[in-house]
Amino acid sequence: MVRKHESSTLRLIVTLIHLTLGAQLGVLTRTFLSKLFVLGCGGGWGPCLQGSIYFKDLPPNMLGCFIIGTFAASSTVGLTVDKSMALLPFDHPWQSNFELQIGIRTGFCGSLTTFASWFLELMVPAIQANKWMDAFLGLAVGMLAAISCYLGGLHTALAVDRWLVGDEDVLEQLEQHRSSQIQYLEGLSTGSRELSQAALMMEAEPDIPRIIASEPNELRKMHRQSHTKSPAPVQGEVAAAAGVATGSAASGRGAAVRDGPAGSGRQGRPLLDKRLSMADLGSSLRGYRTDAGALLLVVVLAALAAAGVVVEERHMWLRIIWMSVLLGPLGCVLRWFLSRFNYKLHGSWAWFPAGTFAANMLGVCIDFGLQSILQRRGTAMSYWGLVVIQSVETGFSGCLTTVSTFVTEVVKFAEAIPENYHAYRYTAMSMAGGVLAALVLFGWSVWAYD
Repeated sequence: MVRKHESSTLRLIVTLIHLTLGAQLGVLTRTFLSKLFVLGCGGGWGPCLQGSIYFKDLPPNMLGCFIIGTFAASSTVGLTVDKSMALLPFDHPWQSNFELQIGIRTGFCGSLTTFASWFLELMVPAIQANKWMDAFLGLAVGMLAAISCYLGGLHTALAVDRWLVGDEDVLEQLEQHRSSQIQYLEGLSTGSRELSQAALMMEAEPDIPRIIASEPNELRKMHRQSHTKSPAPVQGEVAAAAGVATGSAASGRGAAVRDGPAGSGRQGRPLLDKRLSMADLGSSLRGYRTDAGALLLVVVLAALAAAGVVVEERHMWLRIIWMSVLLGPLGCVLRWFLSRFNYKLHGSWAWFPAGTFAANMLGVCIDFGLQSILQRRGTAMSYWGLVVIQSVETGFSGCLTTVSTFVTEVVKFAEAIPENYHAYRYTAMSMAGGVLAALVLFGWSVWAYD
């Protein structure tokens, strides 16, 4: 049996399995949760929320941001204990399952939340019916609600961790964590461990070099090395794939695997990259029950979705949901691959999460481009044409774009205020990009024929 740490191919396959499952579950949760809050609008049971500044993907965006906050790393919530998931006990097996963590954060939470549909629902009425005030208020409410839910998730993780550790004071841990960062940045920390202060800083918060504009050269060099010398691409890219905030502990733990135990000063043994056959894949997955279970669920959900597309004839919206489940993983995996471009720009833009930004802008452009087709040719389009276009908007673009990762990045950047204001710059660029895409790609289809 080939172990995951022995084969980069196996790690990639397992990561794709968890991403696919997360995307499938994210699409199902998002679509049915959105439908729940408008059931009463057609005379049925349930609430009726529609119009004005409300958009149907507001509840999924809030839920996804809350969940990604609860599954944040210990360093994100300010704990000195190194845990990839602050919510779980230190010895829980999921703490070392980096592929599962990517599946939860990037796969499920990233697909449960959607940036493109958020803008589509608000900007289309604004352009068609001049509801600009509703659109801009909806954008503001959506952003603030997502941030609030993410912070609520972080606080939930803190509360659970405090309950797990019993008498240990989490607030004292938080104060020690923050003060050690400040002391290092001010040159006041003297430390007594074998590791250098730069190494201690990287161990405590691997993502700090990304958001600080004037970090020491030594720290910047260590940060580059920790992201370029990883023998395990999947583990080394947890931070980029799961978002700046949520992957920090995983990155730190990946560095510990490479360099040996903290403080030992010994270099870890290099990992062998074994060749993987189909027989090896089957036996390896049997050795990892969580991963094997994820693969089984992927197959079952894909089969059910395919059957739903073929069999469902009564409700068009159900057929769209089933097709969206099939298309969603494609957008999710593309977003994950784009995440490797985060923080890879040079010069004054080294802080910029270009991958997340590109995924959100690409999804927004696809949605408004398709919406312009519906605007001009929707009445003449066939039944299956409408199903495919709306499935691409809901499934592919919905999973390609994300609010949860976007919010974790904004909140992380905000910690550097007043050192810099990258949080506001990033938010403004993303919002302006979405509005501009709506005006350019969809506005012409309305205004040019008035």
